[in-house]
Amino acid sequence: MTGKSGRRERGTDATHSAAPARITDGRLRLLLDGVKDLAVFMLDPDGRVSTWNAGAQRLKGYSAQEIVGKHFSCFYPRDDLAAGMDRHELEIAQRDGRYEEDTWRLRKDGSQFLAHVVITALRDSSGCLVGFANVTRDMTEQHRAREQFRVAIAAAPTGMLMMDSTGTIVLVNAQIEKLFGYPRNELLGKSIEVLVPERFRGRHPSFRKAFFGDPKARAMGAGRELYGLRRDGTEVPIEIGLNPIQTPEGAFVLSSVVDITERKRSVEQFRLAIEAAPTGMIMVERHGRVVLVNAQIEKLFGYRREELIGRAIEILVPERFRKRHPDFRADFFADPRSRPMGAGRDLYGLRKDGTEVPIEIGLNPLETPEGAFVLSSVVDITERKRAEQEREELLDQLEERVQVRTAELTATLKEREVLLQEVHHRVKNNLQVISSLISLQLRQDKEGASRHALEECQTRVQAIALIHQQLYQSKDYARVPFSEYTKSLAANVFQATGVSPQSVSLKLAVEDLALPVDKAIPCGLILNELITNALKHAFPAGREGTIRIELGKIQNGRLVLCVSDDGIGLPKGLDAQTAGSLGLQLVRMLAKQVDAELEIGTLGGTSFRLTIPVETLN
Repeated sequence: MTGKSGRRERGTDATHSAAPARITDGRLRLLLDGVKDLAVFMLDPDGRVSTWNAGAQRLKGYSAQEIVGKHFSCFYPRDDLAAGMDRHELEIAQRDGRYEEDTWRLRKDGSQFLAHVVITALRDSSGCLVGFANVTRDMTEQHRAREQFRVAIAAAPTGMLMMDSTGTIVLVNAQIEKLFGYPRNELLGKSIEVLVPERFRGRHPSFRKAFFGDPKARAMGAGRELYGLRRDGTEVPIEIGLNPIQTPEGAFVLSSVVDITERKRSVEQFRLAIEAAPTGMIMVERHGRVVLVNAQIEKLFGYRREELIGRAIEILVPERFRKRHPDFRADFFADPRSRPMGAGRDLYGLRKDGTEVPIEIGLNPLETPEGAFVLSSVVDITERKRAEQEREELLDQLEERVQVRTAELTATLKEREVLLQEVHHRVKNNLQVISSLISLQLRQDKEGASRHALEECQTRVQAIALIHQQLYQSKDYARVPFSEYTKSLAANVFQATGVSPQSVSLKLAVEDLALPVDKAIPCGLILNELITNALKHAFPAGREGTIRIELGKIQNGRLVLCVSDDGIGLPKGLDAQTAGSLGLQLVRMLAKQVDAELEIGTLGGTSFRLTIPVETLN
C-alpha cells in the first residue's frame, strides 16, 4: 500500500499493456450491477459519470440519479483537487491505458476512506477514446488492520523486526532501535546483514533462503549461540524467534529479538556456584545428555569434562544397571521433585578406568527457558561404607568379647557419634547448597506462580536444614531441642517474609522439650507453613496484630502445638480441612504423618491446634 506518500502508476508492464478494453453490450452492465463489493462506473472522455453500479452506491453513498452526469472530481479530497490529481489520473490512463493507486476518496457525506483505484481508458474499434472505466475498492479495514499491526509491533516489550524474502528490513520497533543503537530510518530499506557480525555474515543469506523455503514459526539457530552487531561495533547475545507472514505484497518474516545478556550472566553465576560446590555436581537434560559437570565430578570419575559434555549419562552407570536407567530417568521427569535417587538401593558409579565407586545421588529438577533439566549432587561414600563395614565388624567382635574389651567399645561409640555428627553436618551443607541454587534461580525468575513456588520451597528446605544444624550442635543425635528450634524457625520466617516485628508481634509460650527426629522434622515443616501463611494472609495492607505459638506437654504422653493469630481470619466459605492450597495440603499431610489431631478455629482470627502422640518427651 502506498497512499498519498507513494503513488503507483502502472500500465507499462506486460501485464497491463494488453490491447485496449472494448465497450461491451448491456449484459455487462447487468453483471456489474450484481457486484456489491466494488464500485464500478464509467466516465465520459471529460470525466463525467455515465454509469453507476450498486456497489458504487453502497461505497460512495450516491444514487445513480444523483451522480450520473456529474464530474468525478467530487470524489477527491480538497488537497488532491488543488493539486489537479483528477486531471492527472485521467491523463495517465489515457496515455498508458491504465492508472492504479491506493489513495483517499470522499463519500457523499464528506467522510474519507482509503481506496484502491484502477482507471482504464476505453477506446472504440478505431482507437478513439470514448471514456474511462473506474473500479474502486474500499481498503479502510485493511489499512486499519495494518495500522493496528504496526501499533502492536511498536508496543511490543521485545525487539520486533520484519524483513522480506530478500533480507530487506521493512519494519522495526523502538526496542530494536534501543538494542542495536540505530534510529529506524537508518535500518528501513537496509539489508538485515547490517545487524549480523562479520564472522556469521557469509552464511546468513543461505539460512534466510532455507527459512523462506520452509516458512514456519520456530526459533532461529537452535543449538547455536546467536549474536547481533550494534551500530557501535559491539556484539550482543540474542535469541530470535521467526514467524512467517503472507501478505498481498508477498512473503515476510517477523522476528522477535531478545537481549539475553543478563540471562547469560546469570547462567555464568550458576556455573560458578556449581563449580565451587564441595560435592560433585552434574546436570542432565531430559534425554539423558550431560550438559554441565564440575571439577569434583572430573576427580570422582576420572574423565575430563569435555569427554562428558554431550555424552549419555549412562556412561557413568555400571553395565549391570545401565539397561533400567533410562526408565528411572523418565520416571523422574514425569514427576520432577527434589529427592534422593534410588532410595533403599545401593548406588554405584563407573569410573573411566572401569572401577566402580559407591555413591549417593540427590536429584533436583530445574525448569529453564531451554527446557527441563535435573541437577544431581554426587557424593563418594567409599570411606563411609568402609567405616560402616569396619564398625559392623567391630560391633560383632565387641558382642563376643564385651567383658574383656570395654575401652574399645567406648572408642567405637565415640567414632559413631562423630560420624553421626558429620552426617548431620553434611546434610545441612547439602541443603544449604540447594537453598543457594534456588536463590540463583530466583534471580532470573520474574514475579509469578513459579517464583512464589520456589520461595516456598526454599523456606521448607531451610526449615529442615535448621533441624540438622541443631542436631549437629547437640550431644544427643536422636533428639531435637524443639523449643530452641521453634524460636529460631520463627525468627527466620519473619526475616524471610520481610514482616516488621513492629507491625506483627510474636508471642511464644514454649516448654523446654526435645523431640525424636521422626517427629521433629514434620513438626518443623508444619510450623514453617503455619507461620508463613499467617504472615502472608492474616494481616493485609499493613494491618497490625499478633502471632502466638504454644508448645507443651499434656496427659498421656501427648504434645500440643498451636499457632494462632488475631488477623482477618480465613476467607469466607473456605473449609481449611479440604482446601486445595499447597500449604494447607502439606499441613494436613504432615499432621497425618505424625498421627496428630488437627483442630482449626476461626473465632477472632485463625488458630491451628495439633495434638501429637509422642512416646518419649523430656
